[in-house]
Amino acid sequence: MYPSEFAGSDYQVAAQQYAFPTVKLSYTYGGPVDRLPVLRCSREMRDFIAPVFEDFVEHYEEFHIILLNQAMRVLGHCPIGKGGLNSCIADARLVLQAAILSNASSVVLVHNHPSGKLLPSTADRNLTGNLAQALQLVQIRVLDHLILSRESYYSFADNGEPSLL
Repeated sequence: MYPSEFAGSDYQVAAQQYAFPTVKLSYTYGGPVDRLPVLRCSREMRDFIAPVFEDFVEHYEEFHIILLNQAMRVLGHCPIGKGGLNSCIADARLVLQAAILSNASSVVLVHNHPSGKLLPSTADRNLTGNLAQALQLVQIRVLDHLILSRESYYSFADNGEPSLL
């Protein structure tokens, strides 16, 4: 018998008998929602996430997302991928998983360029567009994509990048 053929308590008996894995998903925040920080603009987004990148911003690329609720309050941030000097993998499934698990209404994509060059590459633009399309399927909006260096940042939203639309 397959797990889907069991109902109610029969499922629990089958789980013990056949020892198939159970997936548990959780997101926990124990404090009041009104204490979560609000991010209204790219500068606030950058100031929120920059300390996370402090130790490696000039050494290797990392890709993170900031997760926001409907009121633009930060639900958390999540590292998605770690790369080398000039590239990083950002798996859309991991982005979707974090966004859905946290019940985010919107996300901000963030990665760094160790070279310090802030202009987005064609790959950056393609990734942004692909992630925006994937998240749109589950009604989660990509508000911005920030590229960080030690001194500054580039905001897709502030620069009217079409891949966010």
